[in-house]
Amino acid sequence: MKSKLRLILVLMFVFAVGSAFGQDSATYSKTRELLLKMDRTKSDKTMKKLFEEGIERKSDLIRAIDDKEQRVSVNAQVIINYLSDAEMLAAISRSREQRALAKAEFWAPKMTLETETKILNDLGADLTEMILKNLYPKECHARLIGFNKDNQTALIEVIEGSVFTTGYHVSIRKEGKGWRLLSNNLVWNG
Repeated sequence: MKSKLRLILVLMFVFAVGSAFGQDSATYSKTRELLLKMDRTKSDKTMKKLFEEGIERKSDLIRAIDDKEQRVSVNAQVIINYLSDAEMLAAISRSREQRALAKAEFWAPKMTLETETKILNDLGADLTEMILKNLYPKECHARLIGFNKDNQTALIEVIEGSVFTTGYHVSIRKEGKGWRLLSNNLVWNG
């Protein structure tokens, strides 16, 4: 009787673990496909989707940091940096450290996070107007790329110039009555 019970418990465990990994790999393959497709310089719908669903896709994005394909790894890190989620940022640091110890190459996007806390004044304006008034007051226009409701973070594209343009991505998070600047990075210069 005990051996049958053990067998049943082992089988239940195997099926439960198998289905959990199956679901994880199914969501990962979808996230990976989006990361392969994403084009940061065009601020495309794929990037918007990944940003807006970034917290929901947290485990997939963390897994993608160590993907064998450079584009997948770098694009995952871009989304993670824009969201500035502590757990995901720590995963990037861990991966970088592990690869350094193994003397393996680590791919990283050309971007930085703000190191000093800067709260932007709301001024009662929409987010794009707030960014323009606080950071880019000269001949620029801006548009909202996406808003992540889970961690109250917005991603805004700022374009400077009209013929030869320069593009920036600004990431901000709602904190109290203001918006904290998370990152402000040059994306293209044309």
